[in-house]
Amino acid sequence: MINSKPIRHIATTFDGKLFATAEFERNVSIWKVDNGELQISFQTHLDFGGRRLAISPDGQLCAVGGYHIHGVSVYRTLDGSLVWNRKDLKKIQWLEFDPTQNTLLAGFDEKPLHILDNKTGETIETCRGVRHKYISPYNNNVYLLDATKLMLYNSSKKPISIERHTFAILDVTFSPQAIYLTESGGPLRAVNYLEGSLLWEYIPEHGSHFLTLGYNESTETLFGVMWSYEKDEPYVLVEFNTKTGELLSRRFLEGNISEVEFTSRGNRLITSNGIYMTKPAG
Repeated sequence: MINSKPIRHIATTFDGKLFATAEFERNVSIWKVDNGELQISFQTHLDFGGRRLAISPDGQLCAVGGYHIHGVSVYRTLDGSLVWNRKDLKKIQWLEFDPTQNTLLAGFDEKPLHILDNKTGETIETCRGVRHKYISPYNNNVYLLDATKLMLYNSSKKPISIERHTFAILDVTFSPQAIYLTESGGPLRAVNYLEGSLLWEYIPEHGSHFLTLGYNESTETLFGVMWSYEKDEPYVLVEFNTKTGELLSRRFLEGNISEVEFTSRGNRLITSNGIYMTKPAG
């Protein structure tokens, strides 16, 4: 399975049939979500650091970032062939395909966010001062911009400013009614996306935070992977009631896990050691 070689990058989609992993740099592998079967491995321009690996919602394209030389490149997952390369987009730190449109989002520390055409690499739009754009898979008019301020947008009202609790957002996910965000060394929050009001907040024990989040449609609960970075203990998969923030379950993830990402509408957790069902049968 996927733990045959050290994994340092994992890229998933909201509801795709494939996911991507990578070693420290260059070598990328594409796998089936349902059974972990390897589809292909190929060489790319990938560098280690940031979040420089992404896979398109339909699983046909894989994007990688090279910090110093190669910029942003997109490959076909079918055969590993290069589709396009933007060498001018150097010092890339974050890549993500838009879950609802045929675009690739490219974030930098010192450049505007670039919105690129999936198939050509052409810049469609730039967003000055924005490092990340998190888009709801349920409604592309609902999104969070990570800039000097956190700004929440929806289809009917003016942008809503969301207070930062620490210096960095670790992950953002959505349900049909809410947005959930976790910060480095900070709390997990649930926010109503129409009003920006705080629905609930969970403060993990000191020295811990949630690395990644996933809304499970089938259980209508929120899952998060919590890590005690001070004690360096095993990762913990935690489940919450999305309406109240009540902690419903928690279990330790076995093995020496380095990377984790949710997929399959929150039903699966891809780790560097294998694939977990977030809610085991029975």
